Amino acid sequence: MHHDKAAQKTSPSKSEKVPLARAVVLHEDDKLRTVGFPALHQTETKRVTFATPLYAKCTPIDGVWSTDCLVLSVWDTGAQLQVRRPGDLTEFYLLFTSSFRPVFRQCRRVSACGNVIQVEYQRNQADSL
Repeated sequence: MHHDKAAQKTSPSKSEKVPLARAVVLHEDDKLRTVGFPALHQTETKRVTFATPLYAKCTPIDGVWSTDCLVLSVWDTGAQLQVRRPGDLTEFYLLFTSSFRPVFRQCRRVSACGNVIQVEYQRNQADSL
């Protein structure tokens, strides 16, 4: 009988307004996984890796020269690029030219391994030309 009273106290009455759950967080192998929209917990950066890399151009800030590159993957704050001469690219514009509406990002090289570099987008910029 004592158990029934506890159950009655926790169930809301019809007049009480109970907020609806926006998402359900599942725990699996010490990783949070969110089901629902919008996600309440963002535990990992969403990254898109291209099976066929995208063609793009890299131009230094002064705009004196440009070089071709391949975009291997992108995420909200950066990208992974394959370039010919990674030492020449420290701060530059990355121009995505494969769509009808070119998009560019101002980038700063964060790391390099051979001819593959990781870049971080600089935030003070317009999204397109």
